[in-house]
Amino acid sequence: MIVLSTFAILAILPALSVLYREFIHGRTRRSAVLVTVGICAGSAVIWLVVSACVPQVVSSPLWLPAAALAAVAGFLCSLPIRDLTPRTGPAVVYSFVWVLAIYVPAALIVLFPREVGIAAAGSAIDLGGALPVHVTVGASALVVAVFTRKRPNVARTRSRPAARALLLWGVVLWVGWTVGLAGLELAIDDVTPRILLNCLLAPLASLGGWLLIQRMRLHSTSVDGAVTGLVCGLVAVTPASGYLDPLWAIVTGAVAGVSCAAFVLGRLRSPARRSWYLVGVHLVAAAIGLVLLGFFASGYGFIYTGQPGPAQSQVTGTLAVAVWAALLSLALWPIARRLIVRTSLRPAASQRRGAA
Repeated sequence: MIVLSTFAILAILPALSVLYREFIHGRTRRSAVLVTVGICAGSAVIWLVVSACVPQVVSSPLWLPAAALAAVAGFLCSLPIRDLTPRTGPAVVYSFVWVLAIYVPAALIVLFPREVGIAAAGSAIDLGGALPVHVTVGASALVVAVFTRKRPNVARTRSRPAARALLLWGVVLWVGWTVGLAGLELAIDDVTPRILLNCLLAPLASLGGWLLIQRMRLHSTSVDGAVTGLVCGLVAVTPASGYLDPLWAIVTGAVAGVSCAAFVLGRLRSPARRSWYLVGVHLVAAAIGLVLLGFFASGYGFIYTGQPGPAQSQVTGTLAVAVWAALLSLALWPIARRLIVRTSLRPAASQRRGAA
């Protein structure tokens, strides 16, 4: 199950790179793919090297899946920077420093609390790594969205995948995400059917919620909107898939789809505001899934016990990780901006050769 989960998580990276193609540009498609592979591989290596300093973490069955999650987080956090410049350096430097400073500490605390000497009691529940991946990525994208006033004038072409390709890669993402979450249970047991069912129902409910808001606000529906709603549902159910009854998984997915669509569609008025998409799809959806888990977790949540402790733990944990990621991203942003400006002013190699 460990190997299955690791490969399933890594398998969603090609689907994510296609679905987020508008964020990625380079001189050629091959160079863009190589940069993506380099960022993902480097992020995973950073996790493996740094976490190896804690022997208890290395011996944990979650060690390798956490490396795959590092690859996903490194790729996602690089998107706002890659959207601002076609140069390789800023995105690579930013993502590697980001993984080292933000993902690694968050993953150690959230996924390995006992191994690093933190009491698990009272900490936030998170089955699939929504806190170290989606909350941190969304909080970092929020910093970029707030401090990016306008996009540098960079000539580029943008193309969305065709409708059939979007649907195909959306299904690939759905299947890989579901298998990855089931594998993080680390065993095939009585919880596995619940994870599989919730990963079916929540994304469908979120898809419906997104299309409903899209129809109300834009008077249209689209395949792009359907796939985006699907991703919101997957993010929302990531921390909760093993703990929710199917009814509450549907509620969680529907709330995520409606909320994320209302948030995102009101902010994507210009390309310079594209980072708001990551904030809505990852931060908002993950926060909804984490918080509602405190209320609806079977036999544990507030509606079953009447105790506010679980809900408080989920809210506190989500806020703490989001603030941590936002503050460190705020510290990293001046460095990233300086790299973007410096590399944007530097002539390309082909231009230098032509001038010579």
